[in-house]
Amino acid sequence: MTELYKQVIVVRLDLNMSNGKLAAQVAHAATSAALSAHEYDIARWRGNGMAKIVLSVPDIFGLALVQSNATRYDLNMAAIRDAGRTELAPETWTVIAVGPNQASLIDRVTGSLPLLRG
Repeated sequence: MTELYKQVIVVRLDLNMSNGKLAAQVAHAATSAALSAHEYDIARWRGNGMAKIVLSVPDIFGLALVQSNATRYDLNMAAIRDAGRTELAPETWTVIAVGPNQASLIDRVTGSLPLLRG
């Protein structure tokens, strides 16, 4: 059986971003991570339907832990810091995207995090 590939985007809940702002930050992260991924991983991810899952952490410390663990497993990622033009102060770290990579590796980093609830 072929290994599944996915991308996970993790959002900070403590920022209380509007729905539009949140959607834009998730899109930035997903796009940035995909553009920096290896061709091999992108090809397999596309073949699996380009799965994306959005999860949440309570605060910046949760994002830092995801980043640290993703680095430990050598996973592709993109950390997004806001430009500060609308709701947030400049350089506010809002989201991190992990992958596309093998789902089993990403699950080691994000498997215990809850889905983002609207």
